[in-house]
Amino acid sequence: MTFDQIIEAAKSRAFDFGADFPTTSLTLYRRIEIRESEIFGLANRANPDYFGKNLVGTLTARGDFNLATIDAAGSTVDPASTITKIEIEDPGTHPTFQCGDKVTIISHTDPDAGISPRVWLRNFVVHGYKTDLDGVVSLCVYYGYRPAPRTLPYDGTETSELPSVYQELLVIDLIVWMLRQSLSMDTEKKAAALGLLTEEETQTMAGFMAEVGDYSGGQVSRFGSVVGGQRT
Repeated sequence: MTFDQIIEAAKSRAFDFGADFPTTSLTLYRRIEIRESEIFGLANRANPDYFGKNLVGTLTARGDFNLATIDAAGSTVDPASTITKIEIEDPGTHPTFQCGDKVTIISHTDPDAGISPRVWLRNFVVHGYKTDLDGVVSLCVYYGYRPAPRTLPYDGTETSELPSVYQELLVIDLIVWMLRQSLSMDTEKKAAALGLLTEEETQTMAGFMAEVGDYSGGQVSRFGSVVGGQRT
């Protein structure tokens, strides 16, 4: 669905509750984008494979790769939401590393918790630890993505990236948001409408999150069932 189609669907249902919504389209576009990003974030925390992607990043002379640079309007790469794994992509001149070698993500307070090659991950920047990545050209980062910010101004032709059957979550959320903004609607009617919509949203979200959790059911693991953050 496009953003305009989501707004049309939401208003069609909202008018059934007898309220008037003068809010500008720009405000509604922004609400759709925010809620979609929130839903992607929830899905990525439950199962980063559902919206999983890989990204190859070239290291700076300091051994850094700034993931924040991809989180920008008009970016051709989707912003990283949940980092699950990092590997060596191009070992360059390093004498022992090979493509596909696992890179250990460590805490800067306990670097000895993992073996070389090690990196810190802070404020969306991958930092090579000391000389661990000397000679390495690039890394491959596995992550759950969220939609890149749309280029402003919105024109309504922007499309949701949620699976089509679950785009109704954006419609329901927009109805709820508009009802809450209404000052003319009877208080009791508003409360009743919000109650019905909240129940519908909860049921729809439960179905979506169940699909997200079961998406990688074919994965095998030496440690039993594959769930959540175990997907590394």
